[in-house]
Amino acid sequence: MRLFTIFPLGLLGLHGVSTFDITIYNNVAGCNAKDDTMYRIVTGVSDGTCYTFDEEMPGTDCAQYSRGGWEGPDGCTKDSLLPKSVIQRNGNVPCIFYSQKNCEGALIQETGTCVDGTPLGLDSFSSFSCSWDGTVDILGNVGCHDGVSTNVCINDCNCVCNGQRLFCPENPLRCTEMTIANCVKNCNCINP
Repeated sequence: MRLFTIFPLGLLGLHGVSTFDITIYNNVAGCNAKDDTMYRIVTGVSDGTCYTFDEEMPGTDCAQYSRGGWEGPDGCTKDSLLPKSVIQRNGNVPCIFYSQKNCEGALIQETGTCVDGTPLGLDSFSSFSCSWDGTVDILGNVGCHDGVSTNVCINDCNCVCNGQRLFCPENPLRCTEMTIANCVKNCNCINP
């Protein structure tokens, strides 16, 4: 893993991709940090790449917290952190966590937010991969298709529904003209 890059993934102008966000905990099952817990939040593109914990993870961003979250965020160190439990956010496709490095060995793919290998006898996870099925969830009554991220259109481009019409303001700070055009072309207002 590496220290924070200058631009968060949401600002890179990535089109037609989804990103993962995982929080890995060193010493707790059930994703509940204690006072002596170190944890990291790792983000990256959901493209099926296999990442091995405790090795370089090119293309990811990482923030590290210690003392149960009382200290941080800091850039991730090279200290070992093989997670006992993981909070995952990857759209509607759960990430896959493996007992061995290089995405080998026993695997767990849970649909819940917290993934814990303890009930299956795993002391920690060694690697993971996150994929994307090309669909995007509905967010703020907006649904996007053809690989356009609803999250980018709503949160970065500030698009909103006005009745059945999608409105995207001109020149938002966190969005490019091309991204706005993709949002307008590939997103629709969905009634709840």
